Amino acid sequence: MSRTGGWHFGAGALAFGATECLWLLGHYFAGFPSAWVLKPTSGIAFSALVLLLTSSVMTATRKDDLSWPQCFVLAGTGAYAAVIASLFLLGPGNLWPLVLIIDAVIVIVAVFAGALLGDLVRDIRGRAA
Repeated sequence: MSRTGGWHFGAGALAFGATECLWLLGHYFAGFPSAWVLKPTSGIAFSALVLLLTSSVMTATRKDDLSWPQCFVLAGTGAYAAVIASLFLLGPGNLWPLVLIIDAVIVIVAVFAGALLGDLVRDIRGRAA
């Protein structure tokens, strides 16, 4: 495994953490429906878009010693670690095990799609060069 993998883990964690912080500010100052970004449909779409874009950029710009599945696993693990930290900082409620499972599906799908897109962009860019 590469030593550059920490950037992918950190980018995934930062992407979700920033998404939650922005959503939380919107909740307090603009009347967003919930403090937890993955509760309303609009928050799920916003979070999935941010994770997809982050994962695709990290995969497209990866170093040659990382494969796209490694980028996916590292970014997904970082994002999910931020999900867990954010959930417990906000207060998990009594359905937190179910929430963590549903949120894992959202994070995995978004980061996986982004990694595939990033790998496609990298292949196209490599063929053009």
